[in-house]
Amino acid sequence: MKKFYKYLLLIVSLLLSSCKDRSVYFDYDEMIEKVVKIEVVDANGRDLISDRTYKYLFTLNNALIDDFLLDISKIEFRDPLLTNGERAWRITFIIYYNDGVYDYINLSRSTWFSNGYRYLSFSASDDYYYLVDKYYSQII
Repeated sequence: MKKFYKYLLLIVSLLLSSCKDRSVYFDYDEMIEKVVKIEVVDANGRDLISDRTYKYLFTLNNALIDDFLLDISKIEFRDPLLTNGERAWRITFIIYYNDGVYDYINLSRSTWFSNGYRYLSFSASDDYYYLVDKYYSQII
């Protein structure tokens, strides 16, 4: 019986160790051709996907769009296997593409809308705070 539990524990350990987040990067060259505008909004802790409620703050000008896209193309995002019910962090960047697709970039989770959507997370929260400082705090 002890052997059975040891093997069971080994199998569970192997399965859990293979459940690893995958790194995801935004492609600058692809995005620069498709991005129409980037809005900065205050999500106020709401779920942007279902509520679609937020406070509009401002739109980045064309010079800042290029810089922003270059910055997020250098950030490593994780493609988590499981997501929790976290609400969006306050400052959120909404990237609008010319084909009607859009992305939400915020601390708790970012959404990448391509065919449907998926959740992405920052690998390091410092990356999020860098974006907020550069594209929100220094502008207002």
